Amino acid sequence: MNTWFTSDWHIGHKNILKYDNRPFENVFFMNQEIIKNFNKLVNENDDVYYLGDFAFNSEQGIDALNHLKGRWHFIIGNHDRSLSKIINLSRKEIFGIDKIREVKVDKQEITLCHYPMVSWNKSHYGTWQLFGHHHQKTYEEIKGKRLNVTINMHDYKPWSFDEVAEYMKTREIEIGRDE
Repeated sequence: MNTWFTSDWHIGHKNILKYDNRPFENVFFMNQEIIKNFNKLVNENDDVYYLGDFAFNSEQGIDALNHLKGRWHFIIGNHDRSLSKIINLSRKEIFGIDKIREVKVDKQEITLCHYPMVSWNKSHYGTWQLFGHHHQKTYEEIKGKRLNVTINMHDYKPWSFDEVAEYMKTREIEIGRDE
């Protein structure tokens, strides 16, 4: 079983093609490519932590969720107004819906939120913070053990736990004390 992290798919959002300069002819092709890339990597028993902004279009969101593999855990983003409807009308079993969530994967503590955080529980002791929301490269601006898992910054594929762990090896712990 593997663990995956991703965010900001914006299924059915026509203007995201322009805003993010996404390389797709239209949202149909974008949705299909994201689903195809995802299902090539993820297995049915893998945990998927989705960090916000799943779909703009309820019907397309329901269809997408019904075709995706994995055990889904949602973190709510600022554009997830129809997420409850999508979940309720899909056939997919959902394993959590939160605004923020702390998880442990292979003994690594991780704080999940749609937004980047300045500090989080045990941030000065090596815990990680994964987020989305920012659709552009944020690696230079964001310090510490944090990673932006938005899909368009990772070739329209989710991040595996192993990929995140490799990235975090290059990051310094921000020294200080938790308040």
